Amino acid sequence: ALKETKRRNISMKFGVRLGGGTQFYVGPRYRHLFRFDIWAMRLTSQVRYFTDDGFESKSRLDFERSLTKRLFFRQSTEGRWYEERTGFRYKFRQFLFHAISPTRVIRYEFRLSYETKPHHQLQEVVLALRYRQPFLKKWLFLDLVPIATFPRDKDFDFTPGFAVRLEFIFGNLRKELRGRF
Repeated sequence: ALKETKRRNISMKFGVRLGGGTQFYVGPRYRHLFRFDIWAMRLTSQVRYFTDDGFESKSRLDFERSLTKRLFFRQSTEGRWYEERTGFRYKFRQFLFHAISPTRVIRYEFRLSYETKPHHQLQEVVLALRYRQPFLKKWLFLDLVPIATFPRDKDFDFTPGFAVRLEFIFGNLRKELRGRF
């Protein structure tokens, strides 16, 4: 984090993307939180440079609130632009987070993905369930994600999938974990 307050965060992200070739990326990220009575609104914007694909810009607007002590809801709208692709991609997502313990969370997701080129149209419908918990150490997290996709290029037929993700968090762990699930 380059600058952080209760409502604002400016940071740099560095990382490696695996799959389809290894790529390194770097870029700034800005986040601002607006609090209302029971709702919060979060605006996030980032630009990243990938070693093979060039620049990418991603902006997201989230509306979120706690439903109960263990349930949290988020409605998210996200737009992406890629230097190496034509058009603009955007998504509407709904998440329900269920804390099953202080360190284990299940996230239910419903997503609609659209593209503006070559024609403005729905590209994919996704249903996913993400199980997340610390793995071996407090700063290493394991996500297991069964996914049901219904992609346009397969006539919206059911396409199953499964993802495994490891995430390392370095720095002040308490601050970093806020909003990670």
